Amino acid sequence: MSQHRDDTRQMTELSIWVLQDYDTEEWVLKHSVPFLQLFGRMNCHAENDYNVVAIHTDHNMIFFFQDWDLKLKSYDMD
Repeated sequence: MSQHRDDTRQMTELSIWVLQDYDTEEWVLKHSVPFLQLFGRMNCHAENDYNVVAIHTDHNMIFFFQDWDLKLKSYDMD
């Protein structure tokens, strides 16, 4: 998982990467979502605004905790 940053060093999207081939260490982008769609904000700070809690690989779900409103939320990557 990675977060893309803009010029102000704030993250603007969440990206999910999957290890495609362990031997060659090839990573493939599985999904990305802008923070505007995910949080209703243009950008976020990973340390201050949210924490990824878990990823459910069978159902393509990400669970995260929003620090500013103390809510556990999920996002369906499908």
